[in-house]
Amino acid sequence: MGRSGGLSCVSLSVFLAASEPAGGTDFPDSSAWATGAWGTVGVAAVLALLAMRGTVIRRTALMASAAAVMWALVATLVKTMTDTLTQFGAGGVFLHWPVYALAAAGLGTEVLHQTTLGLGPLSVSQPLLAIINPIASIALSVWIFEEYFTLDGLRLAVGSVAFVVMCGSVVALTRTAPATMSPDGAGSGQPRDVGRQQRVADEGDGVD
Repeated sequence: MGRSGGLSCVSLSVFLAASEPAGGTDFPDSSAWATGAWGTVGVAAVLALLAMRGTVIRRTALMASAAAVMWALVATLVKTMTDTLTQFGAGGVFLHWPVYALAAAGLGTEVLHQTTLGLGPLSVSQPLLAIINPIASIALSVWIFEEYFTLDGLRLAVGSVAFVVMCGSVVALTRTAPATMSPDGAGSGQPRDVGRQQRVADEGDGVD
């Protein structure tokens, strides 16, 4: 577990360092924000709605994907709020929209995240949370802030290899995780409902 965790951290760092877009603007126009931010919210909403039906694995995967893209939006809003804080100070930040957008997005994202953790196996949700989030963050940086990728083939190759290694190490790491965050399902590999049904059956046998 320790080796997989360390490898995932190192590969993620290398991926972000090699693949992070450069340039761009600190003051995106309103159309970029409207399409980027609201587009992200729309994608997350569709994924969350689709997660209301299907198997536990399917629902967990969709909800985790929704939470991952929303965490990317939260990171983008943190950057914008920080720029606003630098420009207008601690008092002036409350006179501009980024701090309120961040609060709303953060609350909604935390709800999605906690729902994901309680919905199904961590071996399904955690890889998607860890993998989709940096991809969505980079996409928002390019779309909203007009950043661009380097044309250096070596850096792109290193970033691609690091991303593949990160995906593999994250999947390996989650194989050692408990089935759910719930004490009922942890360590047993069973969903909470299955464990609850088993206890009811055991109690019925005891009464007989």
